[in-house]
Amino acid sequence: MSALKGFLPSTSGFKFGNSFPHVPLKKIKVLGQQIPLGDASYGLCGGMIYAVMDYFEAKMQIPSNTTAPSSGPLFEYIVNRQIESFHLPLGLMKYMVLMNPFLSDHETKASHIGVAPHGRGWRIMKEEWPIIKNDLDNEKLSPLGLVRVKSLNPFEIRRNHQVLAYGYDLNENNLSIQIYDPNFPNDDQVTISLNIGKSESPTSVFHSKSSDPIYSFFRTDYKFKRPIVLN
Repeated sequence: MSALKGFLPSTSGFKFGNSFPHVPLKKIKVLGQQIPLGDASYGLCGGMIYAVMDYFEAKMQIPSNTTAPSSGPLFEYIVNRQIESFHLPLGLMKYMVLMNPFLSDHETKASHIGVAPHGRGWRIMKEEWPIIKNDLDNEKLSPLGLVRVKSLNPFEIRRNHQVLAYGYDLNENNLSIQIYDPNFPNDDQVTISLNIGKSESPTSVFHSKSSDPIYSFFRTDYKFKRPIVLN
């Protein structure tokens, strides 16, 4: 068992869930007219976990709001962190690669000899988990992008999800990762679990509180940003 000292979703996460009203993310002025962009109701999970990381690393108290904001400094801060969590354009490309329905879930003869991409299972076990484990072993939070859809449509990216790993339990090859999931606020019992024994085989990833599929996951490229102070 490895868990980050001092971090629990119930004390370090937002008190509200990832349920925002139908309001635009931003407005831009074009020819004197305010044009709305985006829709917060699709969710701001990436912005929420990045903001939580910012507050934790800065050793600052998380805002005590119990309702998701629809405007104001905290809303704007979460929106900006949401945009930054995608690391345009490379971050979106990583989602699209793992969403590609033609990418195999397992290893193939072609991937073994290097003439085809590695499958999703291999990528989790050989590429992503070592990075995540290194974060957690060194007492760092690890932000994860969960791939929940297979599609070539870039607009389907919004169906994916972002969570924050803060600990893990590895029993032989059975791995359970403790996560802060913005969809389940104040809950310290949320995990994702999988078996990491066979990188050549398809890997089933299970969420302890959700039946939505998880086809793959990866560590996103978080950079610290000084959080806002609310009076």
